[in-house]
Amino acid sequence: MLFILLLLIHNSYGFNFFRINKNSIINLKLKNTDYKYINGRLLFPGMNGKKSWDTDVVSYPVVLPPNKNNKKWLMYYYGFDGKNFNRNLTSVKKLQIGSNGFMESKDGLVWNKNTEIIKSNSSEFSYDNVQIGISDVLYDNNNYIMHYFGACEEKILGYYGLRMRCLVAKSNNNINWYKYKVPTINIGKENEWDHIFTTFPRITKIEPDNSKSKWLITYHSAKLINNETYFYIGGIISNNKYGLGKKYKLGIILKPGNKGSWDDGGVGIRHIIHFNNIMYMLYEGKKINEECYAIGLAYSINNGITWIKIDKGTGGPIFEPRFNKDAWDNYSVRSPYIVKTNDNKILMYYVGYGINKNGGQTTAIGCAKCINLNLTMWARV
Repeated sequence: MLFILLLLIHNSYGFNFFRINKNSIINLKLKNTDYKYINGRLLFPGMNGKKSWDTDVVSYPVVLPPNKNNKKWLMYYYGFDGKNFNRNLTSVKKLQIGSNGFMESKDGLVWNKNTEIIKSNSSEFSYDNVQIGISDVLYDNNNYIMHYFGACEEKILGYYGLRMRCLVAKSNNNINWYKYKVPTINIGKENEWDHIFTTFPRITKIEPDNSKSKWLITYHSAKLINNETYFYIGGIISNNKYGLGKKYKLGIILKPGNKGSWDDGGVGIRHIIHFNNIMYMLYEGKKINEECYAIGLAYSINNGITWIKIDKGTGGPIFEPRFNKDAWDNYSVRSPYIVKTNDNKILMYYVGYGINKNGGQTTAIGCAKCINLNLTMWARV
């Protein structure tokens, strides 16, 4: 049971070592020539130089389009150099033990000038002194609000770094961040569905045009059922965009699909947008006992309390890996983040995983555009 849970938790972070060449490693010196089809790929490890903090892994994009005070696009993401394990805790190497930063762009497609901004607080005890990952950022009156997750030295199942909690920080310059010391979503009680961890918080204003609107914060966790691990999405209603103070816990809001469906193994990282007066959720999912993820779609007409899944009519996801092709994202697509542009376009940033000709697995960040504003149809840029 312990091995199954650890393996699936590892896979829930995208590091799917278990069905590829055992001698392969993630990324190191990925070149444009590694794959024939590189359309859609924006950022890959090594792109920022051999000494950068993101030479081994890039993952989990969060993208802010320009606004009246900031004329550039910003992409926040996780990176790791493959060397500097926080606090020398290497027992679970596939967690977020690297750094987080951002890059800038003029058009949302070509990115440069990477800046490292936040990492685990390794000098003292805190909820993020083993691992840390950015999951959402809001721009608010010349301030930035970051929703993120972290893990401390608290052990679970005999390992450090697995017991994650949802956290929040703020900044007035996007470089220096004040971390609030209490979780926005703490782990549940022993008999609750989110007892193992709470992770990847993302926040949505429930009523976009109402200045007094409440906020929906979604996250995911794992449950063990008959010796199998399943991932579920939960939510809370908060009175404020920080997720601090008074809030109401909704419990599970999106479950794995029925047995035999493409997402019967779990649903995880997600992003919610308002479109045509309806809330839509794009989410990652996978089959039970498999590591390949795809992206699905659901909608809510009651402020995010309940959700109905949508498909293309085939019972499958709306965006998939390019299986059996020499493409950078031929193995798995994950972690969708949606941006509505000022010129009425919809973009989806995501993480792609590929298996190269040598059997090694690679990660990169990519982008797809919505076709005819139909959220079930996407094409890589």
